[in-house]
Amino acid sequence: MSTWFTSHLKKAGVRHRGANQCRHTFASQALSNYVPAEWVARQLGHTDTSMVRKHYGRWIPADTKSMAGIVSQMMGFRTD
Repeated sequence: MSTWFTSHLKKAGVRHRGANQCRHTFASQALSNYVPAEWVARQLGHTDTSMVRKHYGRWIPADTKSMAGIVSQMMGFRTD
């Protein structure tokens, strides 16, 4: 796994980091972009959101937007 992972990081032009750092980046970026904590928890293999909220709670925006608006923006539709 280590050699495979390192070679893919090199190909992507990304400096070396451990797999756990990538997991952390995934979770914090997803939560910062209004992805529901329940979904992130499932992707990380957790049965509930307690670990996600404990470790990544600071990245959960207090001003939660609607998922419809997020998806529309992701798809390039105007939301104003």
